Amino acid sequence: MHNTGLVVQIWGRVTYVNMTSKYFYVDDGCGKLDGSGYGGVQVLCSGRPAGASPITLLGLNSYVTVAGISSRKLLSSSTYIPMIRPRKQEDIVEYP
Repeated sequence: MHNTGLVVQIWGRVTYVNMTSKYFYVDDGCGKLDGSGYGGVQVLCSGRPAGASPITLLGLNSYVTVAGISSRKLLSSSTYIPMIRPRKQEDIVEYP
């Protein structure tokens, strides 16, 4: 069973930030590798509906909680990687 479409939450350290494509990776300590070279789960902040406020990305090595819609992206012909798509800025909380 897939959890695609469910609201999920993750907590961990930001291990990579891509400002151009508007995504970052959060490593919760489980050692998840998806073949991209970055540890953690991808958090995709682009592709938002028309009129939706943009989501500001956080800095590398920040500790965050991210809530959002569980999704997945096709990496190769039969390999999918998990993603989280936050719904609004308040779904991303940074800790000092």
